[in-house]
Amino acid sequence: MMATWDDHELTNNAYGMGTYETTGGENHEEVCSANSTSPDADKRAAGCDRDEGPADVRYNNAARGYMEWMPLRRGPGTMGVITYTSLTQVIEWGDLATFVTFDTRVTARSAEPTLASVFAEFGAAYVWNNVTAYFDETSVEKQTFDGVAASVKAKINDPQFSMIGEEQTDFLQDVFKKSKKSGKPWQIFAAATMMGPNVPPNMYTMSANAPTESQADVQTYMEGLLASSSAGLFRAAAAMANTQTTWNRDDWNGFGHERAQILDVCKNDANNAIILGGDLHDSWAWTLYEGGNMTGTPVAVNLGAPGVTSPGWGPYLYPAISPIEGLLGGPDGVYDFISDGFEDVNPGLVYGSTKDKGFFAVKATKETHTTEYFHVDAVNTVSDYATARSSSEGITSDFYCGASLITYAGEQGSLEKQADCGVITFSAERPAEWSISVPASFMSGEGKKGKGKPLVNCGGNACIVKKDGKQGKSKTDKKKTKKGKKKKGKKGKK
Repeated sequence: MMATWDDHELTNNAYGMGTYETTGGENHEEVCSANSTSPDADKRAAGCDRDEGPADVRYNNAARGYMEWMPLRRGPGTMGVITYTSLTQVIEWGDLATFVTFDTRVTARSAEPTLASVFAEFGAAYVWNNVTAYFDETSVEKQTFDGVAASVKAKINDPQFSMIGEEQTDFLQDVFKKSKKSGKPWQIFAAATMMGPNVPPNMYTMSANAPTESQADVQTYMEGLLASSSAGLFRAAAAMANTQTTWNRDDWNGFGHERAQILDVCKNDANNAIILGGDLHDSWAWTLYEGGNMTGTPVAVNLGAPGVTSPGWGPYLYPAISPIEGLLGGPDGVYDFISDGFEDVNPGLVYGSTKDKGFFAVKATKETHTTEYFHVDAVNTVSDYATARSSSEGITSDFYCGASLITYAGEQGSLEKQADCGVITFSAERPAEWSISVPASFMSGEGKKGKGKPLVNCGGNACIVKKDGKQGKSKTDKKKTKKGKKKKGKKGKK
């Protein structure tokens, strides 16, 4: 298994650049101004209810917990202030693909723009409720938002900000180059967060996606909604959409300079680059263009896995639009309306779903890379696997395929949505529970290595076979012992 982490394995919006002083997180408070007995309002304002101590201690403890629970071996090296392990992994999948991942959080990530909020920078939208003026080239509103957008874009493309740093960028390039040279069709980077330029939907223009006979009524409703005092976030989203400003500064949209560098690597040093991500809690699939631009020359594909339970855009947008679900074809029509709204303002977005949680699965050959998104309907989301299996009469909860997307080898960045799913199927014959025991040779005395000896020192990487009642030594320990011994023999003449 290859796995990597993001911020929530540490703390929300974690960052670090190798020193104690440059490491932290959005809600990490070394000293908290509130405590467990403080009023709830004080706890919310402080973002904590107890001292959380030094970030390096917290993050090393988090790394240890992660490695002890995940089926991964500790890697050599460090990650910023984390000395417990490295997450750098490269897996060569025969002559088909190369997989690579490494830490993107605390090795070389700057605090800015990780902690910034684009919605806050478009804060005037929370006051200006005449959205029509946002689209008038002569209005104060339009000119103000154009200026804000220019400032935001300059900041996110500033080369002083980094997510992975020069060393890891060079490492990725070397891995991709080697894979390309060997003739493997697929170079796959598990990047933790998303790289596709994600602009929020423009609710002022979304009525064009409604059924023809309902468009006028939908537009009337949307204009009324946007004029309300509680629609500040939606108005900010409209202003951002109108200026093609991405909303998430914690993913690659906040680090435009490095994103452009990586996409240059994808174009020149990979045959067909696939970039995997998550973080946004919803399902997304992009064609990525050279330089990280909204359009242009396709160079890679970005596939985003949805969350398991974490809320995404759906809980924000659906309640606001649901009063007119009758005009949109019911609840599913509302979610389709939302997806269409995202695709309207994101030319590279091939698939987006904010309705249900789930996962995606991939089938790759020398010619094609097929991704199918599978979702679990909310009514089938239950708290334990036994209930899921009994209700579905299968090994998991019932799920459905939301989309099948295909990328063709030799066509960088190609991503086509297929009419139907079905390329990927799942076995229904697996046991209800796996029982993975220690190999029989260790317990029965059979085999050359085991000889019936018990296992000891079972740490993050392996167990040691106990030898004749003594604790076994690892290969590293043996090398140290051997190196430490003095050679015996006759003294040489000077």
